[in-house]
Amino acid sequence: MMLQICLSVTSGNIFLGYDTVKNDCLYLALEDSKNRLQDRINKVMQGGKAPPNLYLSTKADSLDNGLFSQLEEEIKQHPNIKLIIIDTLQKIRGKTIKNETSYNSDYREMTLLKDFADKNKLCILLVHHLRKLTDDDVFNRISGSNGIMGACDTIFIISKDKRQDERALLSMTGRDINQNELIIAFNKETFKWEKVCSAKEQEFNLRQVEYETNPIILIIKSLLEDNGIWSGTSSELIDIYFQLTEKQCFESPTSIGMLISNYESLLINDGIEHSIKRKDSKRIHTFKYK
Repeated sequence: MMLQICLSVTSGNIFLGYDTVKNDCLYLALEDSKNRLQDRINKVMQGGKAPPNLYLSTKADSLDNGLFSQLEEEIKQHPNIKLIIIDTLQKIRGKTIKNETSYNSDYREMTLLKDFADKNKLCILLVHHLRKLTDDDVFNRISGSNGIMGACDTIFIISKDKRQDERALLSMTGRDINQNELIIAFNKETFKWEKVCSAKEQEFNLRQVEYETNPIILIIKSLLEDNGIWSGTSSELIDIYFQLTEKQCFESPTSIGMLISNYESLLINDGIEHSIKRKDSKRIHTFKYK
Protein backbone atom coordinates (compact mmCIF):
# COMPACT_ATOMS: atom_id res chain seq x y z
CA MET A 1 0.00 0.00 0.00
CA MET A 2 2.86 2.40 0.81
CA LEU A 3 4.38 1.80 -2.61
CA GLN A 4 0.97 2.36 -4.21
CA ILE A 5 0.60 5.68 -2.35
CA CYS A 6 4.04 6.77 -3.59
CA LEU A 7 3.23 5.85 -7.18
CA SER A 8 -0.12 7.65 -6.96
CA VAL A 9 1.40 10.86 -5.57
CA THR A 10 4.41 10.94 -7.89
CA SER A 11 2.02 10.58 -10.85
CA GLY A 12 -0.82 12.69 -9.45
CA ASN A 13 -3.25 9.78 -9.74
CA ILE A 14 -6.28 8.98 -7.59
CA PHE A 15 -5.69 6.76 -4.54
CA LEU A 16 -8.68 4.84 -3.11
CA GLY A 17 -11.05 7.42 -4.52
CA TYR A 18 -9.11 10.43 -3.20
CA ASP A 19 -7.33 13.00 -5.37
CA THR A 20 -3.59 13.47 -4.91
CA VAL A 21 -1.36 16.47 -5.56
CA LYS A 22 1.54 15.49 -7.81
CA ASN A 23 4.85 15.74 -5.93
CA ASP A 24 8.11 13.91 -5.38
CA CYS A 25 8.20 11.13 -2.78
CA LEU A 26 10.88 9.56 -0.61
CA TYR A 27 10.09 6.01 0.48
CA LEU A 28 12.25 4.53 3.26
CA ALA A 29 11.38 0.84 2.98
CA LEU A 30 13.45 -0.24 5.98
CA GLU A 31 12.12 -3.81 6.24
CA ASP A 32 12.65 -4.59 2.55
CA SER A 33 15.58 -5.57 0.37
CA LYS A 34 16.28 -3.89 -2.95
CA ASN A 35 15.30 -7.08 -4.78
CA ARG A 36 11.93 -7.23 -2.99
CA LEU A 37 11.25 -3.57 -3.71
CA GLN A 38 12.10 -4.05 -7.38
CA ASP A 39 9.83 -7.09 -7.55
CA ARG A 40 6.93 -5.12 -6.04
CA ILE A 41 7.48 -2.19 -8.39
CA ASN A 42 7.47 -4.55 -11.39
CA LYS A 43 4.18 -6.08 -10.24
CA VAL A 44 2.42 -2.80 -9.48
CA MET A 45 3.73 -1.07 -12.60
CA GLN A 46 2.87 -4.15 -14.73
CA GLY A 47 6.40 -4.15 -16.12
CA GLY A 48 6.61 -0.37 -16.56
CA LYS A 49 9.24 1.86 -15.01
CA ALA A 50 8.75 3.69 -11.73
CA PRO A 51 8.39 7.50 -11.98
CA PRO A 52 11.73 9.36 -11.87
CA ASN A 53 10.50 11.48 -8.94
CA LEU A 54 10.17 8.45 -6.62
CA TYR A 55 13.26 8.03 -4.43
CA LEU A 56 13.82 4.78 -2.54
CA SER A 57 16.08 3.67 0.25
CA THR A 58 16.27 0.55 2.40
CA LYS A 59 18.58 2.18 4.98
CA ALA A 60 18.04 5.02 7.45
CA ASP A 61 19.65 6.34 10.60
CA SER A 62 17.81 6.57 13.91
CA LEU A 63 16.09 9.67 15.25
CA ASP A 64 18.93 10.43 17.65
CA ASN A 65 21.73 9.48 15.30
CA GLY A 66 21.47 11.23 11.94
CA LEU A 67 17.97 10.64 10.51
CA PHE A 68 17.13 14.32 10.16
CA SER A 69 20.50 15.07 8.51
CA GLN A 70 19.77 12.25 6.05
CA LEU A 71 16.31 13.63 5.29
CA GLU A 72 17.61 17.21 4.94
CA GLU A 73 20.20 16.00 2.43
CA GLU A 74 17.50 14.24 0.39
CA ILE A 75 15.34 17.40 0.42
CA LYS A 76 18.34 19.50 -0.58
CA GLN A 77 18.96 17.25 -3.60
CA HIS A 78 15.24 16.90 -4.42
CA PRO A 79 13.41 20.04 -3.17
CA ASN A 80 10.05 18.88 -4.58
CA ILE A 81 9.78 16.01 -2.06
CA LYS A 82 6.51 16.58 -0.21
CA LEU A 83 5.84 13.05 1.03
CA ILE A 84 8.25 10.95 3.10
CA ILE A 85 7.12 7.44 4.03
CA ILE A 86 9.03 5.68 6.81
CA ASP A 87 8.29 1.95 6.91
CA THR A 88 8.47 1.18 9.80
CA LEU A 89 8.56 3.62 12.72
CA GLN A 90 10.29 1.08 14.94
CA LYS A 91 13.30 1.06 12.62
CA ILE A 92 14.15 4.73 13.31
CA ARG A 93 13.31 4.88 17.04
CA GLY A 94 16.08 6.34 19.21
CA LYS A 95 17.49 5.12 22.50
CA THR A 96 15.27 5.27 25.55
CA ILE A 97 16.01 7.98 28.10
CA LYS A 98 16.46 6.92 31.71
CA ASN A 99 13.32 7.33 33.85
CA GLU A 100 11.29 8.51 30.83
CA THR A 101 7.79 7.02 30.65
CA SER A 102 6.68 5.25 27.47
CA TYR A 103 4.10 8.01 26.87
CA ASN A 104 6.71 10.77 27.14
CA SER A 105 9.10 8.81 24.94
CA ASP A 106 6.48 8.22 22.23
CA TYR A 107 5.22 11.81 22.35
CA ARG A 108 8.75 13.26 22.25
CA GLU A 109 9.78 11.26 19.19
CA MET A 110 6.51 11.92 17.35
CA THR A 111 6.88 15.64 18.10
CA LEU A 112 10.41 15.67 16.65
CA LEU A 113 9.09 14.15 13.42
CA LYS A 114 6.09 16.48 13.32
CA ASP A 115 8.27 19.56 13.88
CA PHE A 116 10.53 18.47 11.01
CA ALA A 117 7.52 17.94 8.72
CA ASP A 118 6.01 21.32 9.62
CA LYS A 119 9.35 23.10 9.21
CA ASN A 120 9.85 21.66 5.72
CA LYS A 121 6.14 21.89 4.74
CA LEU A 122 5.82 18.22 3.87
CA CYS A 123 4.05 15.07 5.06
CA ILE A 124 5.76 12.27 6.97
CA LEU A 125 3.77 9.04 6.86
CA LEU A 126 4.85 6.47 9.43
CA VAL A 127 4.00 2.78 9.22
CA HIS A 128 3.41 1.22 12.62
CA HIS A 129 2.02 -2.01 14.03
CA LEU A 130 -1.16 -2.83 15.94
CA ARG A 131 -1.49 -4.76 19.17
CA LYS A 132 -3.09 -8.17 18.80
CA LEU A 133 -6.18 -7.43 20.84
CA THR A 134 -9.84 -6.73 20.26
CA ASP A 135 -11.28 -3.34 21.12
CA ASP A 136 -14.46 -1.51 20.13
CA ASP A 137 -12.27 1.50 19.27
CA VAL A 138 -9.79 0.36 16.63
CA PHE A 139 -7.50 3.32 17.39
CA ASN A 140 -6.83 1.84 20.84
CA ARG A 141 -5.01 -1.00 19.09
CA ILE A 142 -2.02 1.15 18.10
CA SER A 143 1.12 -0.44 19.55
CA GLY A 144 2.69 1.71 22.25
CA SER A 145 1.22 4.48 24.37
CA ASN A 146 -1.38 7.15 23.58
CA GLY A 147 1.55 9.49 22.96
CA ILE A 148 1.80 8.26 19.36
CA MET A 149 -1.78 9.12 18.44
CA GLY A 150 -1.71 12.28 20.52
CA ALA A 151 1.16 13.82 18.57
CA CYS A 152 0.11 12.81 15.05
CA ASP A 153 -2.17 14.97 12.89
CA THR A 154 -3.85 12.02 11.17
CA ILE A 155 -4.18 8.30 11.91
CA PHE A 156 -5.09 5.53 9.46
CA ILE A 157 -5.76 1.99 10.69
CA ILE A 158 -6.07 -1.10 8.48
CA SER A 159 -7.85 -3.91 10.32
CA LYS A 160 -9.47 -7.26 9.60
CA ASP A 161 -11.81 -9.41 11.66
CA LYS A 162 -9.84 -12.47 10.56
CA ARG A 163 -6.39 -12.68 9.02
CA GLN A 164 -7.72 -14.65 6.03
CA ASP A 165 -10.45 -12.10 5.21
CA GLU A 166 -10.10 -10.72 1.69
CA ARG A 167 -11.53 -7.35 2.68
CA ALA A 168 -10.18 -4.94 5.27
CA LEU A 169 -11.46 -1.87 7.07
CA LEU A 170 -9.52 1.37 6.60
CA SER A 171 -10.39 3.72 9.48
CA MET A 172 -9.22 7.32 9.44
CA THR A 173 -9.36 10.21 11.87
CA GLY A 174 -7.42 13.41 12.41
CA ARG A 175 -7.33 17.08 13.13
CA ASP A 176 -7.93 18.19 9.54
CA ILE A 177 -10.08 15.40 8.08
CA ASN A 178 -13.54 14.03 8.69
CA GLN A 179 -13.60 10.68 10.46
CA ASN A 180 -14.41 8.00 7.91
CA GLU A 181 -14.20 4.29 7.23
CA LEU A 182 -13.69 2.50 3.90
CA ILE A 183 -13.97 -1.15 2.96
CA ILE A 184 -10.89 -1.97 0.88
CA ALA A 185 -9.58 -5.10 -0.83
CA PHE A 186 -6.26 -6.15 -2.32
CA ASN A 187 -6.48 -7.00 -6.03
CA LYS A 188 -4.12 -9.92 -6.59
CA GLU A 189 -4.07 -9.33 -10.35
CA THR A 190 -3.08 -5.65 -10.29
CA PHE A 191 -1.28 -5.86 -6.92
CA LYS A 192 -3.12 -2.75 -5.76
CA TRP A 193 -5.52 -1.91 -2.97
CA GLU A 194 -8.97 -0.86 -4.16
CA LYS A 195 -11.91 0.84 -2.51
CA VAL A 196 -14.95 -1.47 -2.34
CA CYS A 197 -17.36 0.92 -0.64
CA SER A 198 -17.69 3.03 2.46
CA ALA A 199 -18.37 1.25 5.73
CA LYS A 200 -21.73 3.02 5.90
CA GLU A 201 -22.65 1.73 2.44
CA GLN A 202 -21.71 -1.82 3.43
CA GLU A 203 -23.74 -1.55 6.63
CA PHE A 204 -26.72 -0.29 4.63
CA ASN A 205 -26.37 -3.09 2.07
CA LEU A 206 -26.15 -5.77 4.76
CA ARG A 207 -29.19 -4.35 6.54
CA GLN A 208 -31.11 -4.28 3.26
CA VAL A 209 -30.29 -7.95 2.60
CA GLU A 210 -31.29 -8.90 6.15
CA TYR A 211 -34.59 -7.04 5.71
CA GLU A 212 -35.39 -8.61 2.34
CA THR A 213 -34.70 -12.14 3.59
CA ASN A 214 -36.23 -11.84 7.07
CA PRO A 215 -39.02 -14.45 7.37
CA ILE A 216 -41.33 -12.18 9.42
CA ILE A 217 -41.04 -9.38 6.85
CA LEU A 218 -41.75 -11.90 4.08
CA ILE A 219 -44.86 -13.07 5.96
CA ILE A 220 -46.08 -9.48 6.39
CA LYS A 221 -45.66 -8.79 2.66
CA SER A 222 -47.47 -12.05 1.86
CA LEU A 223 -50.43 -11.04 4.06
CA LEU A 224 -50.70 -7.70 2.22
CA GLU A 225 -50.83 -9.27 -1.23
CA ASP A 226 -54.56 -10.08 -0.98
CA ASN A 227 -56.19 -7.08 0.68
CA GLY A 228 -53.37 -4.55 0.98
CA ILE A 229 -53.95 -4.39 4.75
CA TRP A 230 -53.49 -6.66 7.77
CA SER A 231 -53.95 -6.16 11.51
CA GLY A 232 -52.97 -8.43 14.35
CA THR A 233 -50.63 -9.09 17.25
CA SER A 234 -47.05 -10.33 17.18
CA SER A 235 -48.29 -13.66 18.56
CA GLU A 236 -50.68 -13.97 15.61
CA LEU A 237 -47.77 -13.33 13.24
CA ILE A 238 -45.93 -16.23 14.89
CA ASP A 239 -48.95 -18.50 14.43
CA ILE A 240 -49.36 -17.48 10.77
CA TYR A 241 -45.66 -18.08 10.19
CA PHE A 242 -46.10 -21.67 11.44
CA GLN A 243 -49.27 -22.20 9.35
CA LEU A 244 -47.60 -21.02 6.14
CA THR A 245 -44.17 -22.59 6.59
CA GLU A 246 -44.81 -25.46 9.03
CA LYS A 247 -41.67 -24.25 10.79
CA GLN A 248 -41.27 -23.06 14.34
CA CYS A 249 -40.63 -19.33 14.73
CA PHE A 250 -38.00 -18.79 17.39
CA GLU A 251 -38.77 -15.08 17.78
CA SER A 252 -40.72 -13.95 20.84
CA PRO A 253 -43.63 -11.48 20.50
CA THR A 254 -41.43 -8.81 22.11
CA SER A 255 -38.51 -9.38 19.74
CA ILE A 256 -40.86 -9.28 16.74
CA GLY A 257 -42.09 -5.88 17.89
CA MET A 258 -38.49 -4.69 18.12
CA LEU A 259 -37.73 -6.20 14.70
CA ILE A 260 -40.64 -4.35 13.09
CA SER A 261 -39.55 -1.11 14.73
CA ASN A 262 -35.98 -1.63 13.48
CA TYR A 263 -37.16 -2.11 9.88
CA GLU A 264 -39.76 0.70 9.97
CA SER A 265 -37.89 2.93 7.48
CA LEU A 266 -37.36 0.04 5.04
CA LEU A 267 -41.05 -0.87 5.21
CA ILE A 268 -41.86 2.73 4.29
CA ASN A 269 -39.46 2.50 1.36
CA ASP A 270 -41.50 -0.49 0.17
CA GLY A 271 -44.68 1.57 0.45
CA ILE A 272 -45.88 -0.15 3.61
CA GLU A 273 -47.27 1.93 6.46
CA HIS A 274 -47.13 0.55 9.99
CA SER A 275 -49.07 1.68 13.06
CA ILE A 276 -49.72 0.31 16.55
CA LYS A 277 -52.84 0.54 18.70
CA ARG A 278 -53.55 -0.93 22.11
CA LYS A 279 -56.67 -3.01 22.54
CA ASP A 280 -57.25 -4.34 26.04
CA SER A 281 -53.73 -5.40 27.03
CA LYS A 282 -52.65 -6.26 23.48
CA ARG A 283 -50.60 -4.32 20.94
CA ILE A 284 -52.27 -4.47 17.54
CA HIS A 285 -50.00 -3.94 14.54
CA THR A 286 -51.56 -2.65 11.35
CA PHE A 287 -49.74 -2.87 8.02
CA LYS A 288 -51.12 -1.42 4.80
CA TYR A 289 -49.89 -0.30 1.43
CA LYS A 290 -49.98 3.43 0.90
